[in-house]
Amino acid sequence: LCIYQPSGGKTDLPDLDVEESQQTERPVESPFENVFQHSDVILEVRLPLPVIGVTSGKFSTASKSDPRLQLAILHPLKLSIYQIVTIDGIAEHGDHTKLVPLYDHPLAKPAFSLCHGPFGGIKGREFLCVQHIDGSLRFFEQDGISFERTLASTDRHIPTPIHYLPRVDCFVTVAPSWVLECYRYQDISEAIEALRRHDPIWSLCVGEYALDLNVHQISK
Repeated sequence: LCIYQPSGGKTDLPDLDVEESQQTERPVESPFENVFQHSDVILEVRLPLPVIGVTSGKFSTASKSDPRLQLAILHPLKLSIYQIVTIDGIAEHGDHTKLVPLYDHPLAKPAFSLCHGPFGGIKGREFLCVQHIDGSLRFFEQDGISFERTLASTDRHIPTPIHYLPRVDCFVTVAPSWVLECYRYQDISEAIEALRRHDPIWSLCVGEYALDLNVHQISK
């Protein structure tokens, strides 16, 4: 499940996943009256491969002033980037929406999960991180640059939940040993092995294996 806003929330273009609402109060409706209609589906596409994950963000090399977002779809051995395009309709046929492929990243190892964000604190663009089934991480930038890293824990031979924190430019993950760990992107991405920091900047034993991980800001 992915909340996709093709306009990036910055223009008057309609978003595909929200409903316009008025300021007036509306009566509570029975859930049994909410009958599905074919017109509720804006786009339906059968993809040629199984889907492991899907997310949206600014993954295109287009101008930074372009507010449109793209879709990243993770397959077992491929990461695909798409643009959802809506074409104005003719007469009563209405608008036509289609999924346009932009580019692919082939993967050398089976994938497990996907996360994204402005890695390195970069403005106006977002990068992608694929976690492989062996726990290693593959980072993709928009200029065709990619690199693979394995986090410091000696027991990282299986994938675990991982989440990117844009405010501090860090990744938070839970090791198979039940330890919550935080790594700086700058430390992970250092190209020179001798200068790369391998240890997390902090860690905490949570006492059990984590099935999922998310982050919420509760104060300023």
